[in-house]
Amino acid sequence: MDWVVRDRYHRLEIEAHRDSGFQTGVLRGPTGIDMGGRVPESLQAQISARLSTASGNDTIFEGTGRNAGLEIVGELA
Repeated sequence: MDWVVRDRYHRLEIEAHRDSGFQTGVLRGPTGIDMGGRVPESLQAQISARLSTASGNDTIFEGTGRNAGLEIVGELA
């Protein structure tokens, strides 16, 4: 998954990668009626982030977290 958020001064790029055995747990989640939904989650995802100037030429911060929490709900494109 990739996200890019920007304003006129900064650009934030985030990449999230699931581990191969993504589902380390299933949480209850909301449906239109009750909390009968199921949400797969992991505490072993890897998240990379890069904060730069709006042009993307100057990096302010860049880093990777190797034990990140990640929940994926809905359809992925």
